[in-house]
Amino acid sequence: MFNKIFGKDETAATTEALAAAAEEAARAERQLWEAKLQAALGDDEALLALAVAAPAVELKCAAVNAISGEEVLKRAEREFREHDRRVHRDAKKRYEGMIAQREARQRAGELIVLADELLKEASVPAKRLVELDNQWQALGKPYLEAGPIAQYNERWQQLTAITRERGDQQQRTKRWLAEAAQASSRLIALCQEV
Repeated sequence: MFNKIFGKDETAATTEALAAAAEEAARAERQLWEAKLQAALGDDEALLALAVAAPAVELKCAAVNAISGEEVLKRAEREFREHDRRVHRDAKKRYEGMIAQREARQRAGELIVLADELLKEASVPAKRLVELDNQWQALGKPYLEAGPIAQYNERWQQLTAITRERGDQQQRTKRWLAEAAQASSRLIALCQEV
């Protein structure tokens, strides 16, 4: 009876020792892969190769998330399309985000140039200002950096100030013309009396 008890204790101790050894081996392997990941940072091709070769999904995702080039992300998305859905989803999300960022930056530049052109025009229709502002509001602002946003805001303030000034000038001109027409009418009436 004591042997059975001691035999079970020996088996339990052996199982615990094996589990601890397996855990230590897994930790060592993870550290090795993390070191490879750190060494590959900045090299998109090496990161893609590491993502393909990595044994754990977390390591694959970490490698894909470290890729900075749009073309390599596109290849990663295609590579993991048929397997590793989580890695595919991460690659696709990052790839689409990069595309949206590039397009938003390009469109922001175009709108800033358009605002510059509007500043040079003698008369800016309100409709064009509304269209410009609607197009700016439709941009993906999370994808823009502070520089283009500040440039656009500066142009927009200039446009609104100039438009307001021109509107005020038009109102003054209309009032002056109305006053001149009244004065002319009075002058004609006085001349007829004389």
